[in-house]
Amino acid sequence: MATTYDASNTSNAPAAGSEAKARTPVVRQIRPVVVWASIGAVFVAIGIYSWASWILSGRATPTPTGDTPVPTRVFVIAVITQVLTVVAVIATIVYIVRGCLRERRWTFDASLICGAVLMTWQDPGINYLVSQFSYSSVLINFGSWTSDIPGWVSPRANLLPETLLTLLAYFFLAGIVIGTCGLLRKFVMPRFPNMSNAKFIALVCVLMILLDFILEVGLAYGQVLSYYSVIESWTLWPGTDHQFPIYESLIWGVTGWAPFVVLRWFRDDKGRSFVERGLDQMRISNKFKNVLTVLAIAAATNIGYFAYNLAFAFIGTQVDLDSSHVYPSYLINSQCGEGTPYPCPDVTQDRPIPVGGAPADANTIPGPRWWDLPN
Repeated sequence: MATTYDASNTSNAPAAGSEAKARTPVVRQIRPVVVWASIGAVFVAIGIYSWASWILSGRATPTPTGDTPVPTRVFVIAVITQVLTVVAVIATIVYIVRGCLRERRWTFDASLICGAVLMTWQDPGINYLVSQFSYSSVLINFGSWTSDIPGWVSPRANLLPETLLTLLAYFFLAGIVIGTCGLLRKFVMPRFPNMSNAKFIALVCVLMILLDFILEVGLAYGQVLSYYSVIESWTLWPGTDHQFPIYESLIWGVTGWAPFVVLRWFRDDKGRSFVERGLDQMRISNKFKNVLTVLAIAAATNIGYFAYNLAFAFIGTQVDLDSSHVYPSYLINSQCGEGTPYPCPDVTQDRPIPVGGAPADANTIPGPRWWDLPN
């Protein structure tokens, strides 16, 4: 007996299925890495704008050391510090390049060092609202791009000498993070293999606070940097030319150092950090994936730095000890205090916060520039 069938029904079945499939809405998922990268792109764009405006305006000029003669000891310490920083940076770059060559790909550490460099533009942000910090103008410097950052408030901040040491230190920062992770993996985790993530993060914060304290106290004693306006009750050696606010290490250790270590430590089996989630599901070239990774990491690092600067913006309104009079001119750099229209901040003196963000002319500042030293 022959089998019969309805050809019209058979031919219509696929059409009905296709029509149903066509009516199914397509949900496009936004990958977390795209969100992070977009945030990072905004931060990077602000940084590029600030740097470009600073250079094109002609304000990228060295800050003179002022009236105070530079002691030989200070000059020697400045030279040694810069040379050691350059050596450390070269060692870090060599390590990262060798890793890329060995693995024949762009590594996470390569993205990490880029993320560190791309937050450099926020370095002078500690003085965003009021002037309370400076590097030594004895160091190689070309002033600062502060007045070119959108919305900048404190005047004369372009005299903050952003130094070669400062810029290179962000390369070195990545090297310290890599080294810290190595030490934790070798000496800490074998002894405490079941340590919870919360305890590990707390440990990292404590270690980074101590590390920052040791480094910055040494630099303060060597007159490489200064915190001349501080909250006295939270400051060691107040009233001296090496006073150091302990809240600097507390805040930077948690918002600056620790996020780098945590970001590098907590990665999946493919070596991806939490800001790179969803990257492997994207159908894009490896080069574009690397760009997204760098921007995503830049977002995480810049958010941490923004939190640091936000904290110091508040602290700047609470400082109650102006020690600018005990510091040499090359550690104040005419940002505030004697010889300027603006006293350094001190709430006990009811001093108003100067606003406007107007830059100063470095050519009006006396004293030699770094290339004229020693004189």
